Amino acid sequence: MRKLRSLLALTLAAPFAAWAGPVNINTADAATLAKELKGIGLARAQAIVAYREQHGPFNINTADAATLAKELKGIGLARAQAIVAYREQHGPFKSADELTLVKGIGQKVVDENRANIRVDTDRAAPQAAKSESPGS
Repeated sequence: MRKLRSLLALTLAAPFAAWAGPVNINTADAATLAKELKGIGLARAQAIVAYREQHGPFNINTADAATLAKELKGIGLARAQAIVAYREQHGPFKSADELTLVKGIGQKVVDENRANIRVDTDRAAPQAAKSESPGS
């Protein structure tokens, strides 16, 4: 009976032994997606990554307050408006961690939302160009 219980325990645990947990399709590379998601080959995994790059996490430097409030966990409309006001006063964020400079937003909120945040600083270039104009 003891051997039967051990065999039963191993049989029930075996399917879960190699499972390392959920795969975050917002951050995983194509090879990881192909390996971890059953039925997803490399070609489909690459298509997922390409789609994600075009339509994935939103840019905190261009999103309006309504989008920020909708997309960020733990951020309501008031904090979202504070993010936009900070960005307008200080310029574009250079990293997601700079959100902690906004009053009321802590590192925990940033960490919980990191996979959904993109920081494109292309908008910073025109502002820098204006300040470096000849004759300044």
